[in-house]
Amino acid sequence: MITSNSNDRRAIYKSDGTGNNIRISHNIIRGIISGTSDGAVGIYLYSTNFKVYVWNNIVYDAYWGIEVSPNGVQPRAVYYVYNNTVINSKSYGILIETESTANGPGALIMKNNIVQGSNTNYYLYGTGYFATYLTSNNISS
Repeated sequence: MITSNSNDRRAIYKSDGTGNNIRISHNIIRGIISGTSDGAVGIYLYSTNFKVYVWNNIVYDAYWGIEVSPNGVQPRAVYYVYNNTVINSKSYGILIETESTANGPGALIMKNNIVQGSNTNYYLYGTGYFATYLTSNNISS
């Protein structure tokens, strides 16, 4: 559960560090947002250089449901985002945002996600910086 009336609250957060094959699955994340909070993220992946798998999660009532935000795509970064359900995010359901500082052949595979009732269901920015970018069967209202 994310309880927030301020910014920068995350239920699950992964940034630079050690590790490989990060797996985030089978979670139910509920946001309780009040006031002007605009940083409560259900699952937030930032600037990792790993294989990251995000699957079979339910995120609801968060400000952002799932955010993948590499600070420049890292050479070995591979993101698999599939079979997730995001409901009633105040801003973005699933946000993919990369910058022009991409420095490697990273990959994003996004399949079979359902996003409903969010202000913006899917926001994809800078996906051209991934060497591999595949998306299919993602559903929204």
